Amino acid sequence: MVTAFRATIAFGLLAGFYVLVAAVLGAAALVDVVVVRHVTAGSVKIAIVLTLAALALLRGLILVNRRGRQEEPGVAVGRGDEPVLWQTVEELAARVGTRPPNEIRLVAEVNAAVREDTSWLGLRAGRRVMYVGLPLLMTLSVDEMRAVLGHELGHYSGAHTRLGAPVYRGRIAVLAAVASLRNHAFIQKLFSLYARLFLRVSQAVSRRQELEADRFAAAVASREAAGDALRKVHGTADAWNLFMERYVGMTGMAGSRPADLFGGFHALADAHRTQIAQADGDGEEAGPYDSHPSLPERLAAIAVLQDVPHARDPRPALALLRDPAVAARCGADLLDGGGAEAAPAALGGNGRPGHVHGRKRRGAAGSVGRGPADRGRAGAVLGRRPGGAGPWSGRRPS
Repeated sequence: MVTAFRATIAFGLLAGFYVLVAAVLGAAALVDVVVVRHVTAGSVKIAIVLTLAALALLRGLILVNRRGRQEEPGVAVGRGDEPVLWQTVEELAARVGTRPPNEIRLVAEVNAAVREDTSWLGLRAGRRVMYVGLPLLMTLSVDEMRAVLGHELGHYSGAHTRLGAPVYRGRIAVLAAVASLRNHAFIQKLFSLYARLFLRVSQAVSRRQELEADRFAAAVASREAAGDALRKVHGTADAWNLFMERYVGMTGMAGSRPADLFGGFHALADAHRTQIAQADGDGEEAGPYDSHPSLPERLAAIAVLQDVPHARDPRPALALLRDPAVAARCGADLLDGGGAEAAPAALGGNGRPGHVHGRKRRGAAGSVGRGPADRGRAGAVLGRRPGGAGPWSGRRPS
């Protein structure tokens, strides 16, 4: 109830932002009319400054709205390709009380996320897409992967993806408006203050939604599996970062490419299995512009949930896949540019996607995430240092 109320406030603030934009454009037009009738040196200067600011603002928003639809990352797998994975997702969807995604895509990212195409400001639901990161399938157990999938499906069940898309696009528009006014200090200050309020409220909603989705994860897989999955997502992000920077990055500089990208990462992850499993986010704190809570906060919230006995399945999560060639295809997608942005995203994967909670490609739930990219951009535009990170970022918005 509290989350829904805050989401409504965030949506109202988004509407208020466009009212503010209209007010600036209207004021510029009104001043121009007045100046034409009563020309003075001072009034002409005011009119020029206000008109230039209005045009810069309008140009920034037009450019944001013109951004084309991004190509879908990763490899789509149908029910015939990966029947066990699909059966697992459909079973978990039934358990959390939601319809399953229309498409599942395996991606070369440390992330898991969901997206839903909506219309009429989220009132009309549409096509759903789930993204599952191959690095996670290599480090998590089946139990832990079920917790991750349950978390993402929980975003659907909680209707987090409905308002996520327009609010995410609103965040992009707000930041674009502030950036476009960099040569108009006074008006930029006005929009910057409004943007900070909007981002604080909308990101607070995202953080509460992540905690709600964590409850679904614990319900379908157990508290232990949900907590272990969170730790391993953080640890896997660190291992993936090491792998990309020290190994893949070096081969790129040499003009070559790994023959088996994920085979190399799997070997590295096995060598660091203990560190990955024991990641605890020590010292991590979520800031007001983070889309995901910190790892310690999420673990503490999971620890007090009521636990339900579950049949354990400690097999590697790769047991959910039938086709080992998918890994090679996703590796090619990453190195050829289709997943070039797949720098470790702490799930979560918002995110926080996710969450990226990692970065959020096109604002997914989870989740996307977001994520470091979103926090970095907000911090740079608003002049604030972004806060900490956290997993399961997702791609809630579409």
